[in-house]
Amino acid sequence: MILFCGGVLVFVSAAFGQGEYQQTRDNKTMVWNGTPKSGETSSWAGSRDKDNYATGFGDLTWYNAKGKVFALYYGNMVHGKFEGAVNVHSNGRTAHAYFVDGGRVTAWARGPSPAKMSVPEEVAAERRKAEAENVDARKRLTTSTAETTKKPKPE
Repeated sequence: MILFCGGVLVFVSAAFGQGEYQQTRDNKTMVWNGTPKSGETSSWAGSRDKDNYATGFGDLTWYNAKGKVFALYYGNMVHGKFEGAVNVHSNGRTAHAYFVDGGRVTAWARGPSPAKMSVPEEVAAERRKAEAENVDARKRLTTSTAETTKKPKPE
């Protein structure tokens, strides 16, 4: 039964396209990884809030399973998630996109972000609404899964 419930949770996470919070390499900061892969690690150069989530402007470096840098992101963090214009440097190239609640809401575009980059408010609102619905769905699933595992077996 436990394996089944665990499988359901993995399926739901994949279905909702969920990422996860991860501690950085120094175990001091929590950052959001929207597409976690086995063995990935990160480092954060910036501030932390009182709960040790990355906050404010800084740079987030991602390392592959072999410890090699594969991307360097510059942007503003809110509770460990990117918010606003974000630049990424990878494979000798620079690109930028707009993030809302840790999720990219625009396509990657070449070059660094413009100084006044913004996204239409309805796009940001749609992203926030979708994230809130995903959180509610996960809570319902977790509650129903917990209730299922607590039921006594009929004898």
